[in-house]
Amino acid sequence: MGAHTSLVRDQNIFLLIFLGMLLVLLWRVLLFPRLSPATLHTIMRYRIFHWLLTKRTMKLFACATACVFVTFLTLETYYLRSSCSVSQNYYDLNKQIAIDVIKLMQEHPDRYQFWPDAASLLNVLREEEINPWDHDTDLSMIHPGPARLAELMTTLEQRTPYNVVFLPDRGLLQVFLPGRTSGPHTDLLLWNVRVNDAGDEILYSNEYTLRNKENRKDLIFPLSNAEWLGLTVTIPRQAREIAIHEFGESYNVPIVYRLDCFENFIHGRTFF
Repeated sequence: MGAHTSLVRDQNIFLLIFLGMLLVLLWRVLLFPRLSPATLHTIMRYRIFHWLLTKRTMKLFACATACVFVTFLTLETYYLRSSCSVSQNYYDLNKQIAIDVIKLMQEHPDRYQFWPDAASLLNVLREEEINPWDHDTDLSMIHPGPARLAELMTTLEQRTPYNVVFLPDRGLLQVFLPGRTSGPHTDLLLWNVRVNDAGDEILYSNEYTLRNKENRKDLIFPLSNAEWLGLTVTIPRQAREIAIHEFGESYNVPIVYRLDCFENFIHGRTFF
């Protein structure tokens, strides 16, 4: 879950950190020696400055500043040249898990009415596969109840090689590669249903990665058909309105954040 595709301000955090550290270094080298004796006496009354302003500490600080600058250059190059994409192997595994889960659930359309959601719904609407930078795929369905949920989990575990994890607090079923709880996976979000004061059926979720945690049921059902990943899948009846609720009017414009670069890099998705 958590689709980084909405148009929001995208700050280059490492550049800002580097500039801040550079200002500290310039202050130490250029301005500190010119301070008046009275000002120096006031500063040095605080013991922490005795340590911070030593030559040894400033050398370490300069090395750290250089490391931050190298990190900034690396991630900025990653962002500009490859749009923070995961490795081809990661992408292919992500896609295959989604295909396997969809095919299995489509064997029981009377039990499991599901649809691509979040970033995956955007992919369907844009007539593309998966965002190159996305670390997972997203499906949704109404919570089928404890018995059928247990049945679905058992079926997934018996009919596929994947590791199935259920997070009850988030109402989220996750399907990972065998023996793993990270890396390529498919999220299956389980929505609950309530009736509001106007008598409308409302689908709601506590999943923290969602911006829009409620949708009217009549915006989703009856489901319609679309093509995705070489399969015919079902999508919400008013899929574009659902996308606007979650991502805004600019939903049809793919946007990658620099944060995606950082996350994919530190989690090893870039070289998976």
